[in-house]
Amino acid sequence: LHGAATSGAEPGTATLCMAELEQAIDQREFHLVYQPKVACASGALRGFEALVRWRHPDGRVIQPGDFLPMLEQSDLIHGLTDLIVDEALGWLRQAGFDASVSLAINISARSFDDIRFADRIHAACSRHDIDPKRIILEITESSAMENPTVGLALMTRLCMKGFTLSIDDFGVGYSSMIQLARLPFSELKIDRTFVAKLPQDFEARTIVESSIKLCHSLGMTVTAEGVETLDAFRFLQANGCDLVQGYFIARPMDGTAAMSWRALALL
Repeated sequence: LHGAATSGAEPGTATLCMAELEQAIDQREFHLVYQPKVACASGALRGFEALVRWRHPDGRVIQPGDFLPMLEQSDLIHGLTDLIVDEALGWLRQAGFDASVSLAINISARSFDDIRFADRIHAACSRHDIDPKRIILEITESSAMENPTVGLALMTRLCMKGFTLSIDDFGVGYSSMIQLARLPFSELKIDRTFVAKLPQDFEARTIVESSIKLCHSLGMTVTAEGVETLDAFRFLQANGCDLVQGYFIARPMDGTAAMSWRALALL
């Protein structure tokens, strides 16, 4: 549910309270924007990531980092998750893209506490006539590793229902990679903190290169997020990264603009 490619906090977000958040869910004040994901080799459109924003009644557009931590402390997060899934799937159905275009949706850590989550999101796909194979569920490393036994049970159920699982915010390291091989992920997202330093920083280059090679050896797709420069894009392209997203490709946009967005000539 988090949103990539966001800037600093909006003034006054510290005054937010749980009652406002509950009302915002009831009044459907949350909305989605969509950021394209393109093939590194060709620049062809391969999918979008759905990112949540809050249109506060006072006129502010509040970024997810300013409200999700509060929501994840309560069961309200489940209501927001259902709202986002429903809106995202409805948009994908309306957009009319062919089946090769996927949609990534971020999943809260609290979803691992909800044994009905896999059934609910599968039912939502049926309701919107969307093949679950087109839906990528992005899960942060901390969510997946916090309780591996419980996490594995939910991830296995989601995979059995046809969803693709992606590990986000991955802290690249040997022990983490061992865990990665044991979990049913099909995609790894290279974190923007590494991508932002490409190609000048030696450590970032080494981490990105090794991550791509290792993930490919495990049969995983690799997506780099936060790609903001041509140099970073060229580096990722030269090293075989599969997909990229970020300001260099396109900023997150509303649903209408996203429907008409077309791949760029990146080669």
